[in-house]
Amino acid sequence: MANKKILIAIVSYNESQNLPKLIRELKSEKENIERSTDGECHIVLFDDASTDDSLNICRAAGIDYVAHPYNSGGAIGVVMTYMYYADQGHFDYVVALDGDGQHLANEIIDIILPVLKGKCDYCIGSRYIKKEGFTSTILRRVVIKFLSTCVTFTAGSRFTDITSGMRAMNNKIIKLFSRQIRQDLNDIIQMTLLVSFSGASIAETPVKMSKRVHGHSEFSSPFKALSFPLKGLVSLLGTWIQKSQVPRL
Repeated sequence: MANKKILIAIVSYNESQNLPKLIRELKSEKENIERSTDGECHIVLFDDASTDDSLNICRAAGIDYVAHPYNSGGAIGVVMTYMYYADQGHFDYVVALDGDGQHLANEIIDIILPVLKGKCDYCIGSRYIKKEGFTSTILRRVVIKFLSTCVTFTAGSRFTDITSGMRAMNNKIIKLFSRQIRQDLNDIIQMTLLVSFSGASIAETPVKMSKRVHGHSEFSSPFKALSFPLKGLVSLLGTWIQKSQVPRL
């Protein structure tokens, strides 16, 4: 009998054109993940109040979903939702990935194994370790490099892809966010720093990303692309100021 419960959390907003392919790939890979991890995988879509056909696609595919009644304003808004879901469902591990189809289902094993083997509590999939596959636009790469350097300096651990949405975590991290941290999450930088300041161990592992086929990134407009690093710095500074208040694991 499988002795580990693994939640594969798809974070999504209006990704109906990308979800069918992603769901097919996840379902196809599910047995391999369970065999490699001795775990029981549950694929769940966490939807940020999509206005497209996303939920109908999940129903047709037999995939469970949790839908926000209102849009939270960004992908980070559903993080606490899947943390609470994982805690209430007694999951041992969570693997989070975006619903845009850029993260590859066959790399879930690579990102969760370091956590399963106890090498870290929290693992980030980085496209910039081996620099294979789609590595984003030039402007986006510059911003990611800048923010990753800032977080590296602040946290004292090296990061290369701080904005990556593909992450794996164990039950300690699930409980940290679902039971101990009470403040709202603003972005992925804040989340990573909170994990670091809690004393949990963090690692990066190389992954590939595909180019988005349908739709647009939440940072696709020039204004959002330019404001993103400024918001990231504000988030970094605010989280650092509150470092002493972060619960320790």
